[in-house]
Amino acid sequence: NQRARTDAQSLMGALMYARSEAIKRNNNITIAADGGDWTRGWSIGFTDINDNLVPLKVQQALKGSTITETSGAANITYTGRGRLTNANSISFTVCDNNNQATQRLVAVSLSGRPKVTKGVKCP
Repeated sequence: NQRARTDAQSLMGALMYARSEAIKRNNNITIAADGGDWTRGWSIGFTDINDNLVPLKVQQALKGSTITETSGAANITYTGRGRLTNANSISFTVCDNNNQATQRLVAVSLSGRPKVTKGVKCP
């Protein structure tokens, strides 16, 4: 339970960092899953003129948890106003690999603010 909570907090911290960088730079900032798999880690950055992600921060794979974005999105982009460019809110389930009982949900509203709650069932 502690591992899932810690990993959910890490993901929430990354989302908050991406949002704050977008607002600070008044530019789009993207958080992208490594190889499309959030469990493998992610990169936070902006796209250059060639549409390549220029990383500001990189998170390696979290050991012990599986992270699944519920809609299957491989990246999330914040606008310079700190809002999501996605048409819908986004949520992640964070499940401890050793205990697939009730774990954590990281939900991001359209306003871009992430929140961690407990009480979700892992797949």
